[in-house]
Amino acid sequence: MNEERFHPSELQIKILEKLLLGTTDAAIGRALRIADRTVRLHISKLQSISQVRGRFALGAVAHAKGWIDLNRAAPPGAGG
Repeated sequence: MNEERFHPSELQIKILEKLLLGTTDAAIGRALRIADRTVRLHISKLQSISQVRGRFALGAVAHAKGWIDLNRAAPPGAGG
């Protein structure tokens, strides 16, 4: 898939937002009512499309591409 034309689904955006908060795959799955394996598959797909390895790098790319809003991802009361 051409990375330039790709935009993550709403579910993938929610996963990315929780990922940025340091949430575990299992906790993301519980919050979104999906299996943690499904969470890992989405993360893996996003890493592949973005051509990055690691969760931190994926978060940086997601922010740089405008896929996620850091203010929206921040927990209440985090300031900013």
